[in-house]
Amino acid sequence: TVSSTLNADQLNRMPTPSRNALNAVTFLPGVNVSSSNRAATVNGLPQSMLNITLDGVSNQDNFNKTTDGFFASVYPRQDAVESVTVTSAVSGANLGGSGAVTIAFTTRSGTNRLTGSAYEFYRRPNLNTNNWINERNGLGKNQTKLDQYGSRVGGPIKIRGLYDGSG
Repeated sequence: TVSSTLNADQLNRMPTPSRNALNAVTFLPGVNVSSSNRAATVNGLPQSMLNITLDGVSNQDNFNKTTDGFFASVYPRQDAVESVTVTSAVSGANLGGSGAVTIAFTTRSGTNRLTGSAYEFYRRPNLNTNNWINERNGLGKNQTKLDQYGSRVGGPIKIRGLYDGSG
C-alpha cells in the first residue's frame, strides 16, 4: 500500500485557510491543487477516481459531485479528526468502495481521561501578506475577516444501573 497519514497534532499545526480537515490533505505528496480543493487531483488521476470516507463510511457526495475533486457531503473539522490517511495505490479490502485513491478520515474516540481544547481561528487583513500577483498589479491585500470559535471535550462515559461487579 502506498499511503500518507497525518495525525491530530500534525493536522492542528497545518496552516490552513479554514478549520476544514480536507484543506490539510492538500499538503500531502501526490496531491495537486490547481485553484481550489474542488479542482484537486491525486497523482494525476481523474477526479472521479477519488473516494472520501469518514470512519469507514462513504462521505462522497456523488449526486452533486459532477467532476469535482475533494467534494464531501460532511466536512470534518480539524479538531474532530484523529487522523487522515491518503491511500494512492494498492489499497486493502478495508478501504472498499470505489476509487483508486482513498482519503480516509478517522474521528477522535473516547478515552478514560477527561480531555479537551478550545480555539479561536482569527484572520485579519493586517496579519496577512499580499501575494505576488497583487503586488505586481498594484492591488491591495485580501480583506478577509474571520472569527471562528470552537471547543472539544471528551472523556469516559459512565452508565448508571449496569452491573458494577459488586455483587
